[in-house]
Amino acid sequence: MPPSAPVGQQAEIPPVAAGTGVSSVAAAAPPAPVGGTQERPDDKSKALGAILDALNRHKRYPKQARRIGAEGTVQLLVTISADGKVSACSLGKGSGFGVLDTATERLGEKLVGLDIPSVRGGKGFQVLVPVRYSLKDA
Repeated sequence: MPPSAPVGQQAEIPPVAAGTGVSSVAAAAPPAPVGGTQERPDDKSKALGAILDALNRHKRYPKQARRIGAEGTVQLLVTISADGKVSACSLGKGSGFGVLDTATERLGEKLVGLDIPSVRGGKGFQVLVPVRYSLKDA
């Protein structure tokens, strides 16, 4: 399991698999505590692993993006609730290519409802997931 950074600092996670186009992940600043529960230091790492697995299963390089040579990184902000489920995904920062941003938003929609049992009983938090699109990896 990758090391976890102290709360409020970014934790770097190495790429999961070559050729997937999904790059490293950084933990975003945590939201306010939910219901007085404590955040466990390894929750973000466990959640990141589950999110990366789901991204790798669902990610596809958009055909239109390939045709126009679009490459870039889209920041996907993923919210995990205290019950261990992905409750929301939104665009943290666009790539500058609408087609890549739209594809990543759709990818985020597929993550909503993802159950991450290993983080149940903690507090809700957010992770910022850079999703990289590179033609050489496509």
